[in-house]
Order: sequence, then C-alpha cells, then structure tokens
Amino acid sequence: MFEDVRARLNWAVQRIESIPDEFCKLQEGDAYQIIIEPHTPGMVLLRYKLLRPLPSGIPFLVGDAIHNLRASLDNLAIEIVTLSGGSPTKQTGFPVGEDRQRTIAAIEAEMERTPTDIVAIIADIIQPYPGGKGAAIYALHKLDILDKHYQPANSVRMSGIRFSGSHDGLIFKRFEVLNQNPEMEVMVIPEAWHLDGEIEPAFAIFFDKGQPFEGHPVVETLQGLSQTILGAIEAIEVAAPLDWR
Repeated sequence: MFEDVRARLNWAVQRIESIPDEFCKLQEGDAYQIIIEPHTPGMVLLRYKLLRPLPSGIPFLVGDAIHNLRASLDNLAIEIVTLSGGSPTKQTGFPVGEDRQRTIAAIEAEMERTPTDIVAIIADIIQPYPGGKGAAIYALHKLDILDKHYQPANSVRMSGIRFSGSHDGLIFKRFEVLNQNPEMEVMVIPEAWHLDGEIEPAFAIFFDKGQPFEGHPVVETLQGLSQTILGAIEAIEVAAPLDWR
C-alpha cells in the first residue's frame, strides 16, 4: 500500500543524502583560511574564515528535498481520497492547520470521503499542527511555500575542527564542535601543543533566521522530517479499512 508515496519519499531521502557530498568543495585548501595567532599567556587562537560562497548545488538539493518531502504527503492524501471512492482535485493535499480543529476542517475541504478513523489518525495521532506531535509537518508546509520565493538554506558555517598533534610525549587527535559566529570561528588551545598535519574544518548548513527550523542543521532536520513522514504513512496503513488492502 502507498508504494508511489514511499517512492517519492525515497527520492527526497536520496537528495538529502547527496547534500554532504557538496561540502567536499569546501574542504579544498583554497576554500578556507585558518590562522594561528597569540591569545592569552600560554594559549593561542585558531581563526577560521570561509573564502568561498556556498556551493551552488546545495540550495537546489535542499529545495528539491523539501518539495518532495511535502509532495509525498500530498501524494498520500491523493491516494487516501482515491481509495475512499472520492475524486482528487487540484485542492487535494495533506492537511495542516493552525490547530486541531483547523486541521480537521482542512481534511473535510481537501480530502473528501476520508473515513472517520483516518481523520482521527491525522488529527489525533499525526497531529500536523503547531504544538502537535507532527508540528514539523506544519513547519515543512511553510518551508515549502518559502522555497518557491527564495532559497531556504544559505547559512553555512564550520561546525567543527579536526587536528592532531602531541604534548608531553602524548599523541592526540581531536575533533572540537564549534557553535560560534558563522563569519569567523575561533578556538583557543594551549600554546604548548605541537600541531602536526592539516587543521581541517567540518562544515554544516543551517536554516536562516526568520525561517521555519531557524538555526537548525539542514541535513539532520530533513532526515528527521523523512522519518516523521514515514511514521505518518505507517500510522495510516495500520488504520486503513480492509477494502484498501
């Protein structure tokens, strides 16, 4: 059941999994600059600066993933209407609302003949509205609308830094997670540490200010959304009437 819905969801997941590959372009030596300079006594400061803009392919992959996540839900709604004996229209789509009652109203307006049990699953189990368990679905709906007007994910910053070295005869390898200014990341380490090899940054992309999921990492957020949608599909399958099977 719902094979076409799962196929579209899987397509979105493939786009999500492709996003980290684009960050390889930011790992090249001329894409960033790391400067070591004196700080406080006995300590040095690592400064980082990104020298290239976000790889052009990333916003398109993000937008494609967002659209297909939302579209998989709309495909689910279309299949529910069809299985219920209704006729999908241009208005047919997976319902979201500001609250439970408005979500039920959206089901009645957009998904004719939907069985009562399925209405209850959407409104009371999936809960695609702010404050509900499926609030992320509501945010996805808003994000998909936003993506039609401009790119939703343009904020890229270093999320961590890898380096290795030695101190007092001990060899170490470290990965430090950074949550600082996206323009310039800083990290203070002991001057006595002897660093060897390259200091390598790790990058992540985040949703911009004023957007749904503001400040959250894009890849992890979209992965979570794909799991939420899969859970919605499975919840409806469990409650589906026998004649749908």
